[in-house]
Amino acid sequence: MTTASFVGTGSSFRLDFRRDGDAVVTVSANGTLVGSCRPGELAEAVLRPAVQLDRNLLSRLPAESGAARDLASSLERFRTASA
Repeated sequence: MTTASFVGTGSSFRLDFRRDGDAVVTVSANGTLVGSCRPGELAEAVLRPAVQLDRNLLSRLPAESGAARDLASSLERFRTASA
């Protein structure tokens, strides 16, 4: 079993992820089950809004800005890792 957590910066928001032996990922918040899915489904569910954010909001930043470069790099690394 593999576990990981995401904690929002400067907040108490936290998601816990647990992958079992059958490669099913369960997601919980404050001990309450949010849902479960396969890793590919989770990757798609995370990538879709990140790409939309890039298109709708952060793409307005100058290309040379640190935030724009960081987002482009992070999206590319995530696409590669989830392929």
